[in-house]
Amino acid sequence: MLTSFSGPAYSGPPPRNCAEARARGIAPMTRWHPAYSAHLDRDGDGIACEPYYGR
Repeated sequence: MLTSFSGPAYSGPPPRNCAEARARGIAPMTRWHPAYSAHLDRDGDGIACEPYYGR
């Protein structure tokens, strides 16, 4: 069970879109990530800019 996170800290303005988030290396982002924004979470599951593989 994961109880703490010690990954790299995020600093800077939030990304305008998912392409920018991927270019910065911060995608996908959960809603607890400082750069998370609801407009980047297309399906509303709490994960923004996740890969889409189609059906």
